[in-house]
Amino acid sequence: MIGQIFFNEVRASFNLRKPKSDRPTNIYLVCRINKKQVKLSTGVRVYPDQWNTKKQEAYVSPRLTELDNINNAIVNDEINKLKADFIDFKRYICDNPNEIDNSLFLLKKYIYKDRMMKQQELQKPVQWLRRAISQDKTIKSDGQRNTLAIYWGHLKVFEEFLKATDREDITFADINLALIKDYETYLFNRQIGKGKTTKTSTVGNKVTALISIIKRAEPYG
Repeated sequence: MIGQIFFNEVRASFNLRKPKSDRPTNIYLVCRINKKQVKLSTGVRVYPDQWNTKKQEAYVSPRLTELDNINNAIVNDEINKLKADFIDFKRYICDNPNEIDNSLFLLKKYIYKDRMMKQQELQKPVQWLRRAISQDKTIKSDGQRNTLAIYWGHLKVFEEFLKATDREDITFADINLALIKDYETYLFNRQIGKGKTTKTSTVGNKVTALISIIKRAEPYG
């Protein structure tokens, strides 16, 4: 029996990389995951003397220049967004405790999702899914039922379908019910031996398995 885990008590704080500097310094999101300190760059900077450590935000004040206030408002907007992303991350883990071993991986996905979504627009879904599966520590990769190998197999067949139908350049936005129906038809007509085609029950299992794999992308936007 596993011990108790109160993941909802995990807290994030925002710390300056160089708190004593007289130049703008990077702000990091800091928390403890699996008893280890994690530091993730927020992508924004602030002058240390314009940072309110207690409130975890940059000062916006009539005493500062207009440009400083604009820069600091950008900092505060980003931090507020990251705070919301962190809450969403914790909520997901609490609703899916089997994913606790993937906490760090998932945290990065939630915090960097905007940047990653821009990258994913240029990324092939099969490649993304392969990497996500390979990084999932909950998937068994040995024994009689090698789940990882089974997932690889489903993605290989799906990739063959994409090549056969000239869809190799699709993005996640192109994955919809119509595409899944076309994949289903492809499986029914696919030759697996001497004049043999895939059984109806096997096609159903393969389609269900693929949908399950694709849904792994949902938590990451």
